Amino acid sequence: MSYSLNDWDNAPKSTSTETLGVDRNKNHEDSDEGVLAEKVSVQKKGQNICLVISLILVVLLVIVCVVLSIFLVKEVNKNPQQSKNNENGKQELYCYSPECLQVAAGFAKKMDASIDPCEDFYRHSCASWMKENPIPPSRNMFDTFMELDDQNSRRLRDILEEVDELPDQSAVKKVRLYFESCVNEDNVEKVRNTSLTPSISKYGSWALDNQTWNATQWKWPKVLLTMLRDMSRTPLFEMETDINPRNSSQYMISVRALFSANKIDFY
Repeated sequence: MSYSLNDWDNAPKSTSTETLGVDRNKNHEDSDEGVLAEKVSVQKKGQNICLVISLILVVLLVIVCVVLSIFLVKEVNKNPQQSKNNENGKQELYCYSPECLQVAAGFAKKMDASIDPCEDFYRHSCASWMKENPIPPSRNMFDTFMELDDQNSRRLRDILEEVDELPDQSAVKKVRLYFESCVNEDNVEKVRNTSLTPSISKYGSWALDNQTWNATQWKWPKVLLTMLRDMSRTPLFEMETDINPRNSSQYMISVRALFSANKIDFY
């Protein structure tokens, strides 16, 4: 069989892959399998990442639990408390430290268990303390706060009267010297003749001195001004410069009474 050139030119031309011997269906199948394999690979990687993160979180949670357990054990050992089961089976904690026992003993000492609390709760709680702490003759009332204040005052006086070798620069030593100068009556009488008596004469004497007192010549405004100039204060009131509470841009002169039956008054 022979073909001429014209027959070749006249033959129908095809661009199909069949002419080239390529199967289209096979190419599509290979492409789908590749995509599917890629998806499976991505899913496995995601699962592996989630698994690693979960393991890390579990490990961190275990570490936190261990640390909290250690702190709990230390706290329990630091504050030892004994537990006791009551009749209902519930567990209650009681403090048996020396401080707790001392406070509890103090409360028990103030109470009177022979009095029914439903009848008189006040006497049930305080009868023993009132019996042991009567009201002093110099007062019209007495309570636990006054009792503590008296205890503090006695303790401070004991400290001031203690004799020990402290340096002169010590604050405690200076306070003790000041306290001794106040309670030394002989020294107070001597100082009075050298400082107080001349001051009384300087400011016009007083009515108790019949020899020098002259009511017609003594002018109290002049005496108060002189005392304020010399000592920066007077025995009746004191003056100072303050900010005006009604106008903070202004200053005012305030006069305050030193002695008053009520609270200190401002005029």
